[in-house]
Amino acid sequence: MAVSNTEGDLSIDPAVSCKLCLTEQTLSDMFELKQCGCSFCSACMKQYIQVMIREGTVLALTCPDASCPKQGTLEAFEVQKLVDQKLYDRYCKLKFERGKEKSFLLHCVLTRNGTHGIYE
Repeated sequence: MAVSNTEGDLSIDPAVSCKLCLTEQTLSDMFELKQCGCSFCSACMKQYIQVMIREGTVLALTCPDASCPKQGTLEAFEVQKLVDQKLYDRYCKLKFERGKEKSFLLHCVLTRNGTHGIYE
């Protein structure tokens, strides 16, 4: 359990357990996947996404919970929230290259000012 330490407030923040690292985290430290609703601590999700991108397995970025009935796929905006710009650029490049082979509609396009845009 986490105790709030704001001035004059000694309320207890609700804590939940991360399914990956099994530690208790505050709700504000959790990351919820949009498609399936599963929640994991932000640190675990960040590490999971970093490993998947570095290994080049961006087409398999699904919920890391093997027993998730929906097996939600992470969306680009979720990936962007959790990794730095360099790794996100790699994600976009790989997603574009592998997406062409698999007829995906997601395209990351390099714009004139050097930033990436996502177009579906």
